[in-house]
Amino acid sequence: MSKPTSLLPASLRRQRVILHIDLDCFYAQVEQVRLGIPSEEPLAVQQWQGLIAVNYAARKAGIQRHCTVEEARAKCPNLRLVHVATYANGELEPKYHPDPHYATHKVSLQPYRRASARIFEIFQRFCPDTVQRASVDEAFIDVTDHVNTKLSERFFSSAALSLFVGSEDDGDSTEKSPPEINWDGLGVVYSSSSSTTQDIVASSADDNIEDQERASLSSSWDDWQLVVAAELSSEIRATVFKELGIAHNKTLAKLCSALNKPNNQTILRNSETMNFMQTIPFHKIRNLGGKLGTEVENVLKIETAGDLWKFSIEELQSKFGMATGIWLYNICRGIDTEEVTQRNILKSMMASKSFRPPVTKMSQIEHWVNILGVELYTRVKDDYEINQRWPKNLLVHYKCSTHPTPRSKSSFFPHRISLTSPDVISRKLLTLFKNSDYEFPCSNLSVGATGLTKDDSLGVMDISKFFLKRNVNSESGGGDGVVNPCNNLAGEVLIKSSSDENTGNKFLPTAENVNKYEISENHNNTVNTPTATTSSNQKNINKTIVKKAASAKKPVSRNSADIGILKFFDNATAPREIKPAADDSHMKKIVPVTLLDKSINTILTGNNAAAAESSSSLSTQCQKCDQMIFPHQISEHEDYHLALDLQREYRSIDRKRNQKQVMKEERKKRRKVELADFFETKERK
Repeated sequence: MSKPTSLLPASLRRQRVILHIDLDCFYAQVEQVRLGIPSEEPLAVQQWQGLIAVNYAARKAGIQRHCTVEEARAKCPNLRLVHVATYANGELEPKYHPDPHYATHKVSLQPYRRASARIFEIFQRFCPDTVQRASVDEAFIDVTDHVNTKLSERFFSSAALSLFVGSEDDGDSTEKSPPEINWDGLGVVYSSSSSTTQDIVASSADDNIEDQERASLSSSWDDWQLVVAAELSSEIRATVFKELGIAHNKTLAKLCSALNKPNNQTILRNSETMNFMQTIPFHKIRNLGGKLGTEVENVLKIETAGDLWKFSIEELQSKFGMATGIWLYNICRGIDTEEVTQRNILKSMMASKSFRPPVTKMSQIEHWVNILGVELYTRVKDDYEINQRWPKNLLVHYKCSTHPTPRSKSSFFPHRISLTSPDVISRKLLTLFKNSDYEFPCSNLSVGATGLTKDDSLGVMDISKFFLKRNVNSESGGGDGVVNPCNNLAGEVLIKSSSDENTGNKFLPTAENVNKYEISENHNNTVNTPTATTSSNQKNINKTIVKKAASAKKPVSRNSADIGILKFFDNATAPREIKPAADDSHMKKIVPVTLLDKSINTILTGNNAAAAESSSSLSTQCQKCDQMIFPHQISEHEDYHLALDLQREYRSIDRKRNQKQVMKEERKKRRKVELADFFETKERK
């Protein structure tokens, strides 16, 4: 039996349905929700002495963005002004201060970023894989799959085929005429019979509608795609107030969403596309509001998309290039094949402050570093909660009024565990600034976190973890530079003596000292193990391990730069210092701890036979190295052998490359000798 979507008309299987979501006067709406202000009350968002967002009630009074505060109050005395949140020195979160000042406070847009993140979570809930973020308040959503599935269920099931108008028993179901559409409640539908683009025919059921108008609203299957998309958008609108444009491509959807604001959705049918595009101002078309659009308008002397129709593809290509000419020819007719794609999340974030007048003292720099550090700390923490990413580098960037070139200094970003407060970032930023070649006066100071990547601690172990950099003075258990995760089935833990408290963890077992110890057959000795409280309170446990000194291999001399395949892995483990086997004065004893509770219990109680039986019954022998491994280690052990094979293959290739290089150098030397002999012989003659 064929799938429901396979019964769709062929034209629908090639057609896409796009929603464009535009959250108009977004900052003003966020503040209205936060303060509980009704939409009928005039409100504007203020940043210092200018306005950056104005709601519709304020626009009716003639207030526009970028008006000054004085101008806005003169036009609308009852205007509600809300200043954006700002950071003050010593505060951990941006706050809405009653009278912030440019000289002491730093603007924060974090409340709007957080509101945007919550809204986009709703979009992802409806369409997880087809949301393209265009800006903080704008998105494209491809709902084609959802729409086609709904159409198949509604019209192409066996029970629904009888709904088709003019159907024939022996005909192809995909060629049936679609039912008539009632557009009531779905939004406003663009119609060319309206006097202007803003006038919309909302329903084909109006008794006063002309015959021509009725004909233009006759149903088609691609119109039914828009119907289902409008129903879906209504569900989204019930969750978040926004403006929606619904069409068959991104360009048309964006143009439609600009109509019929606020809080409405506009539907553009394929049959009306050319009429809709004819009067659209050319510079309003997506991607034509900048230099390209201005150049086309000036060269061709056009104002609307319809003005471009008189030029052929060849003429457009001769003036603007092959690809651009074709694109212009299509876009002015509403033809856009660009897909909705998920944009990559930015891998860096910045917080900056411009100084007017420039600062001239280190105390002023310290003041602003503290504020910028808090903002960066907040944004990094928020990004970690949403995307589970952490930065690699910390950057300080500044401009000097007397120097034309900006300067910067960077360092490693603090580890997530060590970043307990914004002060950690601020102190490090200040140190970076002082260690740079700074000069006063300073006109701009920026701090940033770069290299944002997924936190490794949240994921599983990847193959690069098997590769360790070699230490020249370390004792090696093998020459391959690959860690065998299953060498230590007992999970050895090295216990330091109390006199070695300051030596750190440099004596932990690594690839170089595994297999030097084995479980002893004699469990009569005791060791002291630190408890969870203090190192002075210790508990005696009957367990021990003896050293396999005879089986320890001799140190292998290896250049520390010779890391083999390791250089292809970014997250490879750094070199670790290994204490020679003969010198164990820094340790009390080696404590065996297995990964299985049953084996732990039998070892701690001294039941050797039970321990051996438990381990042998649960372990299996590797066919490649004859090593005994537990079932839960099989996958990791296979990765180890894969890494080992890759390492050997790489070194084989490297040896051949070195041999070729040596031969090449020898040929050069011979040529020099031959040339020298040739000229020497010629001079003698």
